[in-house]
Amino acid sequence: MHFLHRRESGHPWVSVIALTFSIFIVNTSEFVPIGILPDIAESFSLTSGEAGQMITIYAWLVVCLSLPLTALTMKVERRKLLLGLFLLFILFQSVGAWSPSFPALILSRTGAAFVHSLFFSLAIPLVVSMAPEGKRTKALSYAASGTALASVLGMPAGTLIGHYWGWHSVFGAIAVLALVNLLVLARSLPAMAGDDSRIASSMKKMERNRSLLMVYAILFLGVSGYYTFYSYVVDFLQNGAMISRGWVPFILMLAGIGGVCSSLLFPALYRCSPRYCLYADIIVLTGVLFLMDIPFSETAALRIAGVCGLVMVFTVFQLILQSRIFILASGYADLANSLFSSVFNVGIGMGALAGGRLLNGGADVDRLGFAGAFFAAAALASEWAVLRFADRGNLQADLQKKGGKDD
Repeated sequence: MHFLHRRESGHPWVSVIALTFSIFIVNTSEFVPIGILPDIAESFSLTSGEAGQMITIYAWLVVCLSLPLTALTMKVERRKLLLGLFLLFILFQSVGAWSPSFPALILSRTGAAFVHSLFFSLAIPLVVSMAPEGKRTKALSYAASGTALASVLGMPAGTLIGHYWGWHSVFGAIAVLALVNLLVLARSLPAMAGDDSRIASSMKKMERNRSLLMVYAILFLGVSGYYTFYSYVVDFLQNGAMISRGWVPFILMLAGIGGVCSSLLFPALYRCSPRYCLYADIIVLTGVLFLMDIPFSETAALRIAGVCGLVMVFTVFQLILQSRIFILASGYADLANSLFSSVFNVGIGMGALAGGRLLNGGADVDRLGFAGAFFAAAALASEWAVLRFADRGNLQADLQKKGGKDD
């Protein structure tokens, strides 16, 4: 499904890669406060739970603004809209780099959330439209990798920058990367007219697709569980095992490398059992979150291993669900992926809020893994229901359909 009227570009893959990098940058901007949260809290004399509210505010603003802004701008010329959004994004990241107070930082994050809320409903269809004929699924997989790599590489890299040059410099670095990417997009993207003629019919198809709706339910629960714990991962690493803050960026980078490795192994794992791969992954995700709460996890080595394992398992979780989106939403995967981003943000907001409330209520940071495991267990129950009660023949055919093929 395309909502765009495309004018040919001489270098379509340059545009696809630039759009993928823009997805990486915007998502990195969302995730990076997790790694520098204690530094932000300390600089403004806040607790981590209080500072963590900006993660929830950002995520839920994205959700609330996404559909209204998408509807209002559907007929606006796509290239101008994207470039204008990126200019605003650079402006708000610059405000973050300057922020002298927590309200100023919240203003910066609010503006970035405004851009984010419209960006993904725009970027995914652009990726699809720019892909060469017969390479749409490959292009969509590139776009999905931009999101996955932001959490496993972008956030740790930002944490490392923040450790050596201060948290303000992280937002400055994102602004510089966005400016470079803006120049590439300006050179490579052709003009494209907007078109809202098929949105209504595609939305109706999505509403009737029960398997797709279950994907969103499982996504929300799994992301909520992960971010209940991971939003405060820096405090977890420093608590109990006495890991110094100077080592935290390197530990997160190590976890990110593990996430990249699991993403490389994902195609082989998924081909082995597309039907049960998600079920097995959620079992492991639930188990790892639960283990974060038990006494033997207080040693530094076990905490580091736990965080690395958690990132690897969650990376696979994201990729499995994105693969299901491509398969189950054949014909309107671009819109389905835009909704994927919204649901993901609802989960981030819920997880950060739940973890922050627990910390502000006096709970130890170690208890967050146990709380996250409850969300993950609910996701596991949902996937069990899908496998147990869905039309087994049709579901099996859907998950194996087009396996390894492009459209």
